[in-house]
Amino acid sequence: MDRINQQAARSPAMVRLAAINKVQTRFRHFRQDHIFDRSYALGTNVNTRVQQMMKGVTMMGSFTSLTAQEVLKLTLPVEGMEALDDYSKSATYSEVNVNLQKMAFHISENFTMLSFSEAGADASVLDHASWGHFVNLSQISSIVLHSERTLAKSRQGDLLPPSSCTGVWFTVHGPRVGWGRALRTFTDPETQKPFQQVVGSGDGNGLGAALADGEALQWFRLELGFRSADVLDLRKELPEEGQVEVFGDEEVDSLPRSNFQTYVDLTMLGRRFRSTKATGSNPRYQGPYSGKFIAEVPIPPGDGGLAFLDTSEVGIDVVECDPENPENNRTIWAAKMPLWKLFAAEEDLPKPMEPPPTATALTTLGIGEGALTTLGLMEEAQEQIQSMTRSLRSGTLKSTRRMWLQHPTVNLSDILPLKAHVDLDIFAKLSPNSLLTKTPVSPELQGRGSSSCLFTSNKSAWVDPSQRSMGVANMVEVNVREIVFPTDDVPEETRLYKYHVEARCNGVRAATKALCRPKKTWKAIIPLDTSKIDFKGTTIFVPLPPGCWSSAETIKVRVQVMRTLVNEVQAVNFNELLSRNGRSAPYTPTSEVVYHADLFVDGMSLDFSRQAAGVPFAGATAPPTYYGVAKDELSPVETPALVVMDIALRDRDYARLHTAQDSLRAGMLCVGDKAMLKVEEPIRYPNSEVEYRNFLNNSAPG
Repeated sequence: MDRINQQAARSPAMVRLAAINKVQTRFRHFRQDHIFDRSYALGTNVNTRVQQMMKGVTMMGSFTSLTAQEVLKLTLPVEGMEALDDYSKSATYSEVNVNLQKMAFHISENFTMLSFSEAGADASVLDHASWGHFVNLSQISSIVLHSERTLAKSRQGDLLPPSSCTGVWFTVHGPRVGWGRALRTFTDPETQKPFQQVVGSGDGNGLGAALADGEALQWFRLELGFRSADVLDLRKELPEEGQVEVFGDEEVDSLPRSNFQTYVDLTMLGRRFRSTKATGSNPRYQGPYSGKFIAEVPIPPGDGGLAFLDTSEVGIDVVECDPENPENNRTIWAAKMPLWKLFAAEEDLPKPMEPPPTATALTTLGIGEGALTTLGLMEEAQEQIQSMTRSLRSGTLKSTRRMWLQHPTVNLSDILPLKAHVDLDIFAKLSPNSLLTKTPVSPELQGRGSSSCLFTSNKSAWVDPSQRSMGVANMVEVNVREIVFPTDDVPEETRLYKYHVEARCNGVRAATKALCRPKKTWKAIIPLDTSKIDFKGTTIFVPLPPGCWSSAETIKVRVQVMRTLVNEVQAVNFNELLSRNGRSAPYTPTSEVVYHADLFVDGMSLDFSRQAAGVPFAGATAPPTYYGVAKDELSPVETPALVVMDIALRDRDYARLHTAQDSLRAGMLCVGDKAMLKVEEPIRYPNSEVEYRNFLNNSAPG
């Protein structure tokens, strides 16, 4: 008994370690037995996903990119471009545009680079890093599954390769460089030379900041409806050779099908819709909104905010249904058209250009049109875009448009003389608010997505054109010392509140820890001042938006004092505790703003610190007070709350080192940092033998 009394219970870590060791031992025995019986799932004939990534995979794909100069034009205003007139750094990605074709993709051995190249007859040579194009994996901001289709571009128009008619489309996005802005190519009327100009919003971060702050914005609403459709059955119209090229040898024996059933996948304004299924060559497709397809997006403020959507495309995929296996559904007709063509008059639409004889001769020899454009032997077709800013001058617009569809094409001579088409009823409107309930807004659009798509981590990109300095700060440091409440704000004896200070800029927020305000009854235990809260120098860092030092607008940081009601748990006995078993937790109250002020850091230099600044804060019902940090300018306010804090401008390296020394905020990430997360997979036992094999072989394809 004495030995039992002296023994201590094993810690959770020891129990977990013993369980893991037991599972690993059982798995080793299982693996050895099945390897001996030649029934183990992983072997020489199976490659893990990591091995597949490094070996490479071939699929249909295309690639579009912006050059470094184009990115700077979209990101910086004219003053910032003048400050970087001697910018000569090379891009950390391939500045190429690759048309839709078969491409080979693979990941580098250190998992930092995605390489791709045209998969031709000698694909093994092109797969080499010195031949292929590349992008850095750290620069990928988001991946969108079930995205819109891409058509192959040619001088004769858009082409639909048969190998791109099945499967799922996904789009890999690089860093976001601006919202509501686009580069447009214009022709100089005097010199007849093309030049680029930025259209759309004047501020690339204005739209995301307005959405994050809940400001009023205009919304562009687009409604599409199918008036009629004429969809030909390719199994009846194409010759046998064309059917083999489009559908393959295996499906030719089962042709034709008696029930020709199709549906439409429609993409517009970044959203994807699927219509109802219809039968026959003249189907009636219905959308989810009373038979229509409706999408809305916010528009940046300004007169030209709508211009960036001119080249946004509406895509239509007519998918033939397989009655036996839905996985065999394939696209048989497709088309894409930019928005400006939907609203332009028929006579104003550009006519298709005839290819020059030189280009036809060279493409016959096997030289791609993309290579001819790169070599300067073929001029890239430029269309004179008619902006929707003029088309929607009245705020609403109705029109009808016929879109001609393209079937899978192997050879240009196989194009059917009678094409399929759909007739669309189009309605567009500019509204002061969203008319749809639960309108989805992308986190990247709000400015709350990946940090790599929001701010740059390169200090040399933060340029102050007035100082010609490359060491401009990119973070505001706020060191909160204490909060002194006004005389009319007396603490309540029946309720307990906790307070924290929150700073935000351009939709990004940072907050201090929450502390309770002392009650008067607490003085009997410990001497405390109920009129103030001592934060003991809690530091928070707020990142500044990119390009702010090159903008003429002032840099504002909104600082708020937030209050939250504390639910004090009442003392209960053991029987009351058992009776509350299974009940829901008490409602957690939300935080409310009680005091706020605006800090303006214009004119401050790097590492300049305003020490022990007593900033008056106005009440929540009054406008926020103004405080110019550089000149110590204050706006008058009646009965303010006083927040004593230190304000400074820091760079990213200082913020990272400071947070590493702070034990309360150790491990805090800065903008642009890379992090490795420790994750644990929950131990879940399989329900069947098949699930057990799949669990052991979760890295296998499929």
